Amino acid sequence: MRFIKGNPSIYIKGTGSVVNGQINLDVQQMKVGNLSVPASIIQDNEGSLISFMQNMIDKIPGLSINNAGFVNGQVKFEGTLPAVASVSPIE
Repeated sequence: MRFIKGNPSIYIKGTGSVVNGQINLDVQQMKVGNLSVPASIIQDNEGSLISFMQNMIDKIPGLSINNAGFVNGQVKFEGTLPAVASVSPIE
């Protein structure tokens, strides 16, 4: 993101879940700051986004997600949560 200064907010609209430890993601819309990301770029980079998310999850000691998702408007989670978690900003 060499053309965008600072730490812009990233907004993602879509659906996602974790099934048997595997992240499933269907991004319908994405914005970086106020800029919409074209659908072709989203599709070409969805695997990288999933890898990024998995990497962030892997950095949290004691976190294990077997299955997670939304069912009838509620979050369903099967796994292990750490007693305390903190994540440093990406630099």
